[in-house]
Amino acid sequence: MSEQEEREVQAALQRLREQGRLPSPGEVARQIQALSLRDDVSTAEIAAWVRQDPVLTGRLLKFANSPVIGFSRPVVAIQDALVLLGIGVVRQLAIGLSVMADNMDGPCQAFDYPRFWSESLATGVTAQVLCTRGLAFSGEEVFSTGLLSAVGRLALAALEPETYGELLNAGDDATLLQRERETFGLDHLMLTAALLREWGLPEVHVEGVLYHERPPALQEGDSARARLLAHLLSTARLAARLFMSEDEDREAPLSRVLAAAEVLGYEPEAMGALLEEAAAQWQEWGQVVDVPTRTPGSFAPTAGEREADAEEARRQAERAARQAQKMQAIGRITGGVAHDFNNMLAAILGYAELALERNQARYGDDRLENYLRQIQRTGQRAQERIAQMLAFSHGSSREPRRVEPGPVLREILASIEHLMPAGIQVQFQAEPDLPKVLMDLAAMEQAITNLCLNARDAMGQSGTLLVRVGRVSGLHRSCVSCEGPIDGDFLEIAVSDTGGGIPPQHVRRIFEPFYSTRPQGEASGMGLAVVHGIVHKLGGHILLENVLGAGVTFRLLLPVAGGA
Repeated sequence: MSEQEEREVQAALQRLREQGRLPSPGEVARQIQALSLRDDVSTAEIAAWVRQDPVLTGRLLKFANSPVIGFSRPVVAIQDALVLLGIGVVRQLAIGLSVMADNMDGPCQAFDYPRFWSESLATGVTAQVLCTRGLAFSGEEVFSTGLLSAVGRLALAALEPETYGELLNAGDDATLLQRERETFGLDHLMLTAALLREWGLPEVHVEGVLYHERPPALQEGDSARARLLAHLLSTARLAARLFMSEDEDREAPLSRVLAAAEVLGYEPEAMGALLEEAAAQWQEWGQVVDVPTRTPGSFAPTAGEREADAEEARRQAERAARQAQKMQAIGRITGGVAHDFNNMLAAILGYAELALERNQARYGDDRLENYLRQIQRTGQRAQERIAQMLAFSHGSSREPRRVEPGPVLREILASIEHLMPAGIQVQFQAEPDLPKVLMDLAAMEQAITNLCLNARDAMGQSGTLLVRVGRVSGLHRSCVSCEGPIDGDFLEIAVSDTGGGIPPQHVRRIFEPFYSTRPQGEASGMGLAVVHGIVHKLGGHILLENVLGAGVTFRLLLPVAGGA
């Protein structure tokens, strides 16, 4: 968050406190929170407070006995649950369940409070189920984090009930964050993060929540764990919306869930079984906490669906082959034209230089010198354009070398930061212990610069430009420019912006030379074509995460160098 956004968040929380409308845990949950921060606290002390709230006691025991926790014997005493779950988990559960119980309705008539908590409950349950299959998080912790992951919406609905109601009616969830920022100068994720931080949730959970509803490219954070949690919560929320959709309308939301789950390493068939498990637990929990649910049906792929998937894979391979042939043909044509023009430009610039020397030696005609200088400048700009065409068709002629990517990218960003307006925040994040990759430094600087300048143009005078570098594997996706399959171990350089996104009808052509989404004359259309040429010469691929109204991320995937 920017400093201005942080001020807006704190001002909003203060107004809610003054109005007596700030979503907060009840007295028992607050006491449990305070006790849990003491080094010398005992489970007996916390159990005594839990027993003062019979409803909370029942719900904690329900959680301790749920199948995903997997204790070998029934848990019937709250002190046993505290020992088995841990004080930190019980604190988070007490806060989450208390906030839910005290906010089942509110002042905003357009806000569907039961539906909100139903979706939040499904998010928490699904996150918990996914964590039982090998992700590096405790399912007990992510349940309460998922349950509270959008509690900032409650805060905005309480802060300005009529305004927020009008905002909700003005569009769907896809553009909600943008509409909130335009109206309030902040969004519900910022408020959620501030509340979770106040309630003592771990910082990695706060970061994961802050970014989980943003495009995958913007699911940032200071650590790989925060980014993983952001994607886990994002997948769980997509699943929650799938559970709540009508059966006849669920094909698109199911596809989104399966695509998101693949990034976490879940194959569609395995994910179908996990979704059914999560949906069943969501229904059980709904009865316990008096939240409406529905029976969403089966998610396991049928034989027909598996056959359709195989046919789609075959068509995808054909599309990739056609795209590769198309880009190769465009490259050959572009390269041939560029070489011819290069030869002609060499002659033009050479004769211009001779004419300048002759004018200076014999005539001293200032106007003629100005004309000749203009010819030189135009010719040099044409040479730069031709260099871009050659970079697309052949890539760089220099041999790449093994480099450490973090320092290289930090230096590239430092060299272009002055090109950004004062209102654009430039951020850089690098995972520790990154492998070396093969890189032509000059070419990579050109590729990153092109992406950053495109991001600047998309955002205008304000926004956030994030360059992130880390290691990824097991993507099982298709390259957005060559459409070939992506498999293996890669170094990822992600360039994200908070602009308006790319209209879907343009996405398939943005890497073609001379194709631009901007008005004619405002751009060469070579920037992304150059990026394509540079990345693919290194054996890499490109992914695109694009959400209209929220931003774009270009993910450059470079093979990890041998011996790294």
